[in-house]
Amino acid sequence: MADFRRIVLVLAVLSLCAGIAGAQALTCNATTVPTQLRSEGITELMGDILLTCTGGVSTAPGSVIPQANFVVYTNTTVTSRLLVGSASEALLLIDEPGSGLASYGAAQPIVACNAPLSGCPATAATASYGGNPITVPSPYVNAFFGVVSGSSVTFNGVPVLAPSTVSSRFYRITNVRVNASAITGGTLPGNIIADVAVSGSASVSVNNSALTTGYVAKSLSTSVRSANDSSLGSITGLQCNNLYGGSATQPVAWANLRFSEQFASAFKTRVNPYPLTSGSGIYQSYAVEQNIPGFLYTSESGFTPYTSGLPVTLTGSTVTPGLADFGTRISAVFSNIPSGVSVYVGGVSPSVGTGATTNGSSTTTVTLIPSATYLYGAGTLVGVTSTTSSVYPATETFPAVQLAVSGGTAIATWEITTTSTSTIENVDIPVALLYVANPGNNLPAIGTATVNLRYAPDAADIGATDTTASSSQPIPRFVDTSTATNILSTSLCTTSLLFPYVTEIAGFDTGLAIANTSTDPFGSTPQAGTCTLNWYGTAAPAATVTPSVASGTVWAGLTSLLAPGFNGYVIAVCNFEYAHGFAFVSDLGARNLAMGYLALILNPPSGSFRPASTAETLGF
Repeated sequence: MADFRRIVLVLAVLSLCAGIAGAQALTCNATTVPTQLRSEGITELMGDILLTCTGGVSTAPGSVIPQANFVVYTNTTVTSRLLVGSASEALLLIDEPGSGLASYGAAQPIVACNAPLSGCPATAATASYGGNPITVPSPYVNAFFGVVSGSSVTFNGVPVLAPSTVSSRFYRITNVRVNASAITGGTLPGNIIADVAVSGSASVSVNNSALTTGYVAKSLSTSVRSANDSSLGSITGLQCNNLYGGSATQPVAWANLRFSEQFASAFKTRVNPYPLTSGSGIYQSYAVEQNIPGFLYTSESGFTPYTSGLPVTLTGSTVTPGLADFGTRISAVFSNIPSGVSVYVGGVSPSVGTGATTNGSSTTTVTLIPSATYLYGAGTLVGVTSTTSSVYPATETFPAVQLAVSGGTAIATWEITTTSTSTIENVDIPVALLYVANPGNNLPAIGTATVNLRYAPDAADIGATDTTASSSQPIPRFVDTSTATNILSTSLCTTSLLFPYVTEIAGFDTGLAIANTSTDPFGSTPQAGTCTLNWYGTAAPAATVTPSVASGTVWAGLTSLLAPGFNGYVIAVCNFEYAHGFAFVSDLGARNLAMGYLALILNPPSGSFRPASTAETLGF
C-alpha cells in the first residue's frame, strides 16, 4: 500500500512538471503556400514555411536568450546555392523584416548572423515601439543562413525570444531550393514534403510540422512544326538540289521549334517582372530587390535581402542570396548535321517579339544568347546580333543568326525576357537551312539531322551532373528529358531505270549497259555511284550491286552471269543523277535474232532524273 502511494506521488510530480514545461514552451503553428515546381528542375524554389509562435516564458532584460536549432527535412535533395562552405542562401527571417507590417521587427532592416555553424547569441534588452517598452534581442539579428546537408537545411543558434501575451513571433524559412527532378508522381503531380523540427535550450513545439510545400509536374512539351507553323512538313532534301533562296547565301525557312508551357508559371524571368500597364498581364521592367517576406515572386530568383539598396550576404561571399543567375532558358541541340548544311535560328537580340507566340493579352519574348556563356551572377543579358534577315520566302523573313557547327552539332540557347505568369504560352523559334548542291564532292553529306528541345543549362552544358547544393553550378539548372526529332534528311539523287524485258532462257541472253553521263557539256557536276539491279520474274536472284560507275563511263553485264535462268524485268536504281540504260537481247552469238532498247527512266516517289519529257521517260 505504501509502495502504491509512492508511485502515485511520483506520477503526480511528473505530471506537474510536464504541465509546467508545456506552459513554458513556445508554441508555433506551421503554414505554407505551396509552389508549382517543374519536374525537369534541379533548383526549384519550394514554398516558404512560416512559423507563427505564441506563449513561452519571457526573458528578463540582461539575461541570455535561449537558442534553438531549426531544421527542415525534405523528401528530396536541398539544392540552395552554397555561399561559404555548407552555409547556403536559405534564410530564416525573424518577424518579417521589411514586410510593412505594424510591428517593431517588420520595421527593422535585415541584419544577418555571420556564424551559420554556431548561430548568434543575444541577450534581452529593452526598446520602445508605439510608445510602449518591448523586449528585443541585443545585438539585434533577424536573418540566419541555413547549413545544407543532403535533404535537410539547419538554422543554428537562433535566439528564441518569447513574445508578449498579446502578440506573436514569426519565423519565416525561405530560399529553400530542392531537386524536383527526383520526385515522380506518375500521371498526378508529385509533392514536396517538408518537416520542421526545433531543438535546443529553448522549448519550442511545432504544430502541423509536416507540410506540402510544392507540387511537382511536367512543365515543358516541345514539337517541331513546319515553317508556316501548321504541322511538321517535309524533312527531306536532295543532295543534287540547292537549298537556298534567291542567292547562295539566303537560307530557306524550314521549321518552327515550339516550346510549350504546361502550366502558366513554367517560364520565368530572372527577377520579378512588373506590369507594363496596370492589368495588362504584359511585363517589361525588373527589380533585383525581391526583399518583401512572403511576397510570391514569380521569377527564377527567390527572396533577395537588401538593405539601403545593398545586398545582405554572408561574410566571405559576394553572392546575393536568392538571386538566380538568369531567367528560364530553353535550348535546341542540333545533332548529326550533314557536312555542307548551314543552320540559322531566330529569336535574336535586339529583335523584340521575335520567336514569340501571342496568347490573348500576353506575350512571351526570348533573346538568343551565346550558348557557352551562362553569366553566373551577372545582371546584364548578353544577346547575339543577327547575321541575316534575308530568309526565303519573303513571307517568312526574320532576323536570324547562323549557328557554329562542330562535329555535326550546333546548340542555340534562348532566355525568357518577357512573359505572363497567368497565361499558358508557347515560344516558337524559326529555323532556316541552307546548302549548295555539290553531289560530286558528296555535299551535303547524306544523313539525318535531329534536334532535341529542352531547358538549359543541363548536365551536358555545364559539364557536371550536380543535383546537390553547389557554390559553382548555375541557378536554375535542369535535367534533360528531351527526345530527338528529325529535322532534315539529306538523300542521294538517284536515277531509276526500267528494263521491261530481260531474259536468259531458251538459248537467249540479255546484255545490260548503264552509262553515267554526269560529265556533259552542260556544266553538270560529275558524280559517281553504284547501281542496284532489282530482279522481278522467274528465277529472280537477290539484288545485284554493281561496282561504282565513274562519271563518263559505262557499266555492262550479262544476264547469264548475273541471273542464270531469269526471265522478267529489272529496275536499276543508280546512286547518281544522270544514268541511262540500254538492253540487248539475242540468241547465242546473235546469229538468228537480236534486238535492243533504251531503258525507261522512272519517276519514283523520291529521287532525281533528267527533267526533260522524252520517249525515254516514264511516270512511276
